[in-house]
Amino acid sequence: MNRHLFFLTLALSVIYSINPVFAGEWYEGGTLHNANALEWQKATYSNKIATCGDFLARYMIGGLLNKSFLSKITTVDDFKPYAIQLANGIDTAFIRLPDDNDNELKYKDDEVAFSAGALIMVYGWANLEEIAKRGKQ
Repeated sequence: MNRHLFFLTLALSVIYSINPVFAGEWYEGGTLHNANALEWQKATYSNKIATCGDFLARYMIGGLLNKSFLSKITTVDDFKPYAIQLANGIDTAFIRLPDDNDNELKYKDDEVAFSAGALIMVYGWANLEEIAKRGKQ
């Protein structure tokens, strides 16, 4: 029963996080799911963390997080340090260049979701077998 309650809470969190009007918890109000790096650079830290929480929740719901990672997750708040780590990693990947033109040229085509997925794999959180299986379909 607790697992069902957890998934319900997580699903509702993801749904409410799409609309910033509902923002209140750390995982609510993320709007950067389809953003590029330039939008990410301008976003608030709380928006970045909420968006990364959403990415992790979507990976979990999709069966794309490994058992080792999932064994550390028992509540929605257990995702927070990982969402912070992911947001910090994306910040590092998209570090702003001093010259505006150089910055735009470098980052205009970089997608936040792609970078988040790559970092989830680099950090060892991804269920690589499941990802590979789906890639063959």
